[in-house]
Amino acid sequence: ASVQTATTGKAVEETAAAAATIPTNPAASGSQAAKGSTAAKSSLDNVLEQISGPKKLNTVEKTSSDWESFKGTDKQLQDELERTAQSKNAYLVKQDFLTRVDQRKFELE
Repeated sequence: ASVQTATTGKAVEETAAAAATIPTNPAASGSQAAKGSTAAKSSLDNVLEQISGPKKLNTVEKTSSDWESFKGTDKQLQDELERTAQSKNAYLVKQDFLTRVDQRKFELE
């Protein structure tokens, strides 16, 4: 089961080899069929990853990872960000407070 094309010769050959190992008898025991399908899925996933090449990062993912790595290098910055997030002027703290006030007003009505 060796099929080759000009662009993805090796990947198609590996896929054909992986497909040859999948049991074709549906009456096979459940555990063997489950193992075969799991192995086939992982083989197919690996082949698809090889074909598609490396994953491309978008701008948001790249910026997020850069920010996390930058925060990790400076402990003083981490402490300052945590203090600011918990201060009275933080947006989320204000929103929580306003929600609690609104709930209490509703309960009193």
